[in-house]
Amino acid sequence: MIYTAHIAQQDNKEELKRLFNRFTIETGCATLYDDDHCAAHVQKLIDAGVSFLLRKNGQAIGMVTCHAIDAGYALLADLETTHTYVIAEERSYVAISTLLKCVEEHAENKGVAVLFSQCDYRSAVLGNPGNSERVQKLYKLRGYRGPIGVIYAAAQSVPVGSTFLFNGITADDIAHMPEVRRIPTRRLKSIPRAS
Repeated sequence: MIYTAHIAQQDNKEELKRLFNRFTIETGCATLYDDDHCAAHVQKLIDAGVSFLLRKNGQAIGMVTCHAIDAGYALLADLETTHTYVIAEERSYVAISTLLKCVEEHAENKGVAVLFSQCDYRSAVLGNPGNSERVQKLYKLRGYRGPIGVIYAAAQSVPVGSTFLFNGITADDIAHMPEVRRIPTRRLKSIPRAS
């Protein structure tokens, strides 16, 4: 299997819409899906030029969508993720790493930072533990700084999300972060698939 990732273009609108629709089905929110709203949202993402598609053998299987950070006083060049999603049966460290590497390379080429924000909306609403721990482990594995913020479900004080920072971290930076353990690339095949 061959994974590739790239910046989403105009001709990728329908693929992004399909991924959003698939996400709503997987998370039990299918009745909330609004095709017109999704089409308008996807067009804004494409126009901003900072959304990324993951492919397996040419088929779109995942995405990271971003927007420039509006600090209130200026629209910054730095980015924040708005959606990170890979279809359930394709989630693996190799797949998501391909997608995140594309985002990282874009950020490094543009000289910008990326805030990787993750919130499990359904968990937040229902007050259930979500996938926050698993996502935090992934971001730490990639060498992102954080969590620089944690999101809690108000009623039960259950962590349901977090924010990590990617700003071109080097191996030297990671050496000063004892809670981050780097796994050599040659060992990645031994990491079990998330279920």
